[in-house]
Amino acid sequence: MLYIYIYIYIYIYIYIYIYIYIYIYIYIYIYIYIYIYIYIYIYPCVFLADLSIWVPDRQKIVKQLYEYKPPLKGLDSDKVNIRKTREFKDNPLETKRGIPTIFAITPTYSRLEQKADLTRLCQTFRLVENVHWILVEDSINKTALVKRLVTNCKVPCAHLNAVTPSTFKNVPGKRKLPRGVAQRNAALTWIRDHVDPKEVQGVVYFADDDNTYDVRIFEEMRYTKVVSVWPVGLIAGGKFESPMVKDGKVVGWIFYVGAHRRFPIDMASFAFNVQLLFSHLKAEFKYTVPSGTQESTILEGLNVTMSDMEPKANNCTEILVWHTRTQSTSLINQPKLQEKFKTVNFDLEV
Repeated sequence: MLYIYIYIYIYIYIYIYIYIYIYIYIYIYIYIYIYIYIYIYIYPCVFLADLSIWVPDRQKIVKQLYEYKPPLKGLDSDKVNIRKTREFKDNPLETKRGIPTIFAITPTYSRLEQKADLTRLCQTFRLVENVHWILVEDSINKTALVKRLVTNCKVPCAHLNAVTPSTFKNVPGKRKLPRGVAQRNAALTWIRDHVDPKEVQGVVYFADDDNTYDVRIFEEMRYTKVVSVWPVGLIAGGKFESPMVKDGKVVGWIFYVGAHRRFPIDMASFAFNVQLLFSHLKAEFKYTVPSGTQESTILEGLNVTMSDMEPKANNCTEILVWHTRTQSTSLINQPKLQEKFKTVNFDLEV
């Protein structure tokens, strides 16, 4: 009988020992599996962007991680709309075949509100398909602020600089001179130098950085044959200025000042087919014309007539662009603020 009890005791002891051993083995296996999974698949995606000391080649690895896309089973990948991650270089010409490119020209200059204005415009362009931003600084050199903004914006962009001659800079108390002439001309030159008119279809639009844009206006202008026009709101002290349309044709203009202008419209109220730049190589903006006639100058240089005008925005009955103009910021309280908070670093980029 004693032998039976001893046998049962040994059997139970071995059974318990094997059960515990298997349980511990399974637990360790699961723990190692989770540990490996986290450090191979999750850890790099979350932390590689910041741990540059640990991973010297982190940018290349992160780029590969975010560009990887699993195969789409049962779907035609050519018909699936996937926004690809792209590396944006300085002055690239990125166009999408089949969709006319919008070449948006923006002259800009250094001021306290510059970054805020350009950021708002950048966010608008990010919502527009196949837009190529040509951003031209009124500066001897490209500034670090605008370089960083262009890099972070992730919109295909040609970042240029063209300084306004000192003789044509506006001086308080004197006659107002045209602004943005050198910058817009530099952008037109860039288009002529980098765009192949036989390969690329598109339109040219002058998008100032302090205006406000409804993204629908860009789709309205995209398929312009010659020149398209539309109203602009909050301009010249009135609610809007606009082409007058009758039976789908432009027959005149609604405006307040500038009766001497052949085309009394704002820079934000028209776009033209990019092919015109190559058939009229001398078309450009000029300092020698009266103030307020830059729009007429470029359109006349492109040999445009009123019969060429294509009314957009529901036959010019909708406002999709506003000439808002950012108000200059007063820093009257900044010295007092710095005096009150002496330990705070106020040299942040605004």
